[in-house]
Amino acid sequence: MNNKYYLQIVISLIAIFKRIEGKFDRQLTSPLKDMKRTSHGVCPACNSANGPEVISVPYYKIHRFMWGSPTSLYFKIVASKLWHAKFSVLICDVCGLRYISESYNGLTESVEKNPLYLQTIKGWSDICHPHIGKREIDSFNKEMSMDLNGSLLTYRNIYDVIFPYLLDGAKIIDIGSNVGTFAELMRNVNCNIEVFACEINQHYLRIGKKRYPKLNWIENEISHNDSSKKYDFVYASDVIEHIWDLDIFVRSLKGILSSNGYMMLITPNPECANALMMGCDWAGFLFPHHCQLFTKIAIEALLSRHSLRIIDAGSFSEEHWFICKHNSK
Repeated sequence: MNNKYYLQIVISLIAIFKRIEGKFDRQLTSPLKDMKRTSHGVCPACNSANGPEVISVPYYKIHRFMWGSPTSLYFKIVASKLWHAKFSVLICDVCGLRYISESYNGLTESVEKNPLYLQTIKGWSDICHPHIGKREIDSFNKEMSMDLNGSLLTYRNIYDVIFPYLLDGAKIIDIGSNVGTFAELMRNVNCNIEVFACEINQHYLRIGKKRYPKLNWIENEISHNDSSKKYDFVYASDVIEHIWDLDIFVRSLKGILSSNGYMMLITPNPECANALMMGCDWAGFLFPHHCQLFTKIAIEALLSRHSLRIIDAGSFSEEHWFICKHNSK
């Protein structure tokens, strides 16, 4: 009897919550955006005129769907003036880039530094970036990747793609290395290369430096004016979709790439099966944390504008990867 009573209370509370949330959704009015791209009105990948709006997504839905955050937690994490933020996602008619052209200053930074937000995504982060010890390194070093699973299998597949491009003594830099998981694996699996981990997020940097003190950590943002050190392989996984000014970013990567070096970009694929099936409920639609989602044509257009060409490409589940180098003169 008591169990039935409590069940009825739970069902009633869920119904009330859904009604409140539905009312909140209907009454959303978006605040004025105060951040625009440098070249406003054109596709940031191929410079074509803005395409049509595909969807308009309330930020609270993105926040909840992607990280599992309840609406009540959203109110604690996001500044009240941005509770009703909405994002118009555009699609380029020429290259297929999905992107936003406007945002709010400080929104992503304040959310991503919030302790409640970091606690919310901790489980996901621990799965994607597990602590690397001797057992994980031994498994990673095995020739047969069938013994691996989860993120370790993904990292092994990535390393297998990279390996043919790594000469003895090569310097490789992992841009946006998070807590340094992949960089640490590479450092241990290949003693003939020198590995550097670049991360500017202080939260991940503290964890990474504590976990892997032997890694060569770089704490400064890579600048396109920084030509003091060149790398034979530049690796940037799940970074470019977060970058607001793509031209500065690509120039920065190109600036640290040696004349005969290679660069690998990994980014969510908006044309993968799950993206096409789930639409705006797909995990890649994490706007404005993701500023854009690249098709292969969009990546080619962006890199070509900076005299870089793709020499190899492929996919891992919901992401695709591209290896490029300087155009031959």
